[in-house]
Amino acid sequence: MQASELTFGVEIECFIPATVSPSALARAITAAGIPAVHMTVGIHATIAQWKVVPDISVSGEVGFTGVEVVSPILRGADGHAQMRKVADVIKACGAKVTKACGLHVHVGAKNATVAQHRNIAKMFLRYEAQIDRLCPPSRQNNRFAQSNLRMAGGDLPTAFTKLDAARSVEQVANVMNGGMMRAGQNHYSGFRYFKLNFQSMMTHGTVEFRQQAGTIEGAKMSAWVDVVTAIVAVAMSLRVVSKAAPATFDDLCAKVSSDTAAFIRDRAARLAIPVR
Repeated sequence: MQASELTFGVEIECFIPATVSPSALARAITAAGIPAVHMTVGIHATIAQWKVVPDISVSGEVGFTGVEVVSPILRGADGHAQMRKVADVIKACGAKVTKACGLHVHVGAKNATVAQHRNIAKMFLRYEAQIDRLCPPSRQNNRFAQSNLRMAGGDLPTAFTKLDAARSVEQVANVMNGGMMRAGQNHYSGFRYFKLNFQSMMTHGTVEFRQQAGTIEGAKMSAWVDVVTAIVAVAMSLRVVSKAAPATFDDLCAKVSSDTAAFIRDRAARLAIPVR
């Protein structure tokens, strides 16, 4: 499977100037040729348009309003182009991000088998320390993006043994997130606050990567999408991920396009965060 075959979606947390209403931002995105709406109820529903919604975790910035700009289901080069155009509109309105903001990337996994979900979990655990190198300290195991490896037992052999015993997506979620949200349960269940979140399988048929720092830069968004879709695509293509050993940064770079590899090498060098 190629990463370009996978669907994806993004949730862009940011602050917009108080002089720009969420409705005005939605109209500006629409005026750029990408249909968007402002929603305050039913905000977690998947719709065919971009939406600007409130976000209770993005607040406290004087003179600004915290919002989340959420994409519809996207795919391939067209999806990346649309995402970049929306990022340009958000920037043009005077938006900014702070440490309170994140970029959440959902990758479609509705039709994945349990074995493929085990593989996705294992692949992420192998690369968790390398992905950490691409995130600033504010996104290092914070309360909204906790370590899956720590939850799964603290080391790869232990985590892989637990995942090998998983016979359902719920059991994979138990290992990676400490449990699985039940139908009708509060959307903001603590089970979802991990770097890789399997709770969104219940509501959207996706796995969600929550660790990425907030950004309104289209190039950075594209790089993040490339990284996580590559990991999922490789995981879903393998019969089994059997090597319970950490991956290297070169391994990660080999999974993505040359442009993305150059981007993440530069980012890792600038952040200079050592591997745990």
